[in-house]
Amino acid sequence: MQLQTDQIQVSLAVKTALSNGMVLLVNTEKRRLAVSLKDGSFQVSMMTSAVSGLSEAYLLDSPHALNDLSWHQVIIDCDQDECYASIDGAQTSVIKTVVAGYWAATENRGIYIGGGGGLTGSHDEAMTNFRGCIANLTLNKRDLLSEVNYSAEATSTK
Repeated sequence: MQLQTDQIQVSLAVKTALSNGMVLLVNTEKRRLAVSLKDGSFQVSMMTSAVSGLSEAYLLDSPHALNDLSWHQVIIDCDQDECYASIDGAQTSVIKTVVAGYWAATENRGIYIGGGGGLTGSHDEAMTNFRGCIANLTLNKRDLLSEVNYSAEATSTK
């Protein structure tokens, strides 16, 4: 899936009993948006690269452990100027983005569901693969789980 846009909207439902793991990673040339679980709490963060180096901002760090086997709704909405994030309709946060420009996923970058694709960075502890359930995952109103399922079916051998 190619991604070339100045706005990114992500919505997903998640449930797990485990404490750590990368739920979703959108990795582009200048930006990295991560939804991860660390010590039972959801974190939504964005890393940007600028001339001055890497900059990371936490959009959301849930104050309560959410690895309770209940469904939790995560919503993220970023444009060129700011990002908004919420979990279960509360704990909202808005930050100004550091780098203006497009979210552009290319062949050596991409969208990772349930892991970090072998990437490293400040999320190293959370880069372990996520184990739990993900449902209703949309990126810019596209149903990613249906696309992943279709892609897997198209490449399987019988």
